[in-house]
Amino acid sequence: MRSLYVDSNDEYVLPIHTDGTPNAVVIANRLLKSSPIPAWAVAAFLFRDKEFTAVDGEPDWTDLLAVFQSFFEWTDEERESLFTWEDPAVTCFEEMISDE
Repeated sequence: MRSLYVDSNDEYVLPIHTDGTPNAVVIANRLLKSSPIPAWAVAAFLFRDKEFTAVDGEPDWTDLLAVFQSFFEWTDEERESLFTWEDPAVTCFEEMISDE
């Protein structure tokens, strides 16, 4: 089975725009079937071992997302194509599990 991003020369390549930057729309279509994933979930996983200090009060999900955005410097196209940025309370896993 070939990777989505290995070309005919067996070299790893990302879909890119004519200016050489990664094409987030094509990446989202291929990897995510055009269904963006929750940014807070990716950020929570990637930064799970990091300590956060909020400027004002206890850190919350907005602080986590700010760190995620700042760390990776996502472009608008990447933000819109790859991730959803809603409040995690709306999409929490526990809310998707039925009591049946």
